[in-house]
Amino acid sequence: MAVKRIIDSEIFEINDFRLKSEKPFYGTKTIYTIQGFDNSNPDYLQVDLNTGGKLPINAITHAEKLFTTEDGVDIFEGDGCYVIDKEHLSMAYYTMATDSHHGALWIPHKNVYFIHKVNAEQYIKEHEKKYSMNDVKKAIRKSFGCSRDYDTIKNGIIDNL
Repeated sequence: MAVKRIIDSEIFEINDFRLKSEKPFYGTKTIYTIQGFDNSNPDYLQVDLNTGGKLPINAITHAEKLFTTEDGVDIFEGDGCYVIDKEHLSMAYYTMATDSHHGALWIPHKNVYFIHKVNAEQYIKEHEKKYSMNDVKKAIRKSFGCSRDYDTIKNGIIDNL
C-alpha cells in the first residue's frame, strides 16, 4: 500500500525506510521505518512506525543520502560504517549523522569510509608504512652495488627490504 502526500506529492509505502522527522519522539532526531498507516484520526493520516509510535504523515520526510562509501554503498543518516582516519590509519565503526550530537560526521578530507570491514582492513594494509627512512636508505645503498639499470636497482631495493 502506498500513500501520496498532497502538499508535496511525496509517496510513502509500508516498509519504506530511511524516513526522518524534525519533531521526533523523546526530543531526538531518529530514522524510522513505516509499519503501516492509521486513518483513525479524522484530521490527518498517521504513520505507524517501527518504534511502536505514530507520527502525522506531514511530520516525516525521506532522509537524504549523506555520501557513498569507498566500496560503493550509499550512507544515510543513522547508517553505520567503518571510518578510517587517513593520517593514523585507525579504524572504528560509527553511526553517521548530520550533526555531531547524533553520531559521527562525514569529513572526507580527514577520513575514508567503508561499509565492509574487510575492505576497510585492506585499505589500511595498502596504506600503512612498513619501512623507516633508514630501511629505505640501506636498501638503496645495497642496490647500488649492482648495475645501475633501473630494473636491477628496483629489484635490488625490493630484495633488500
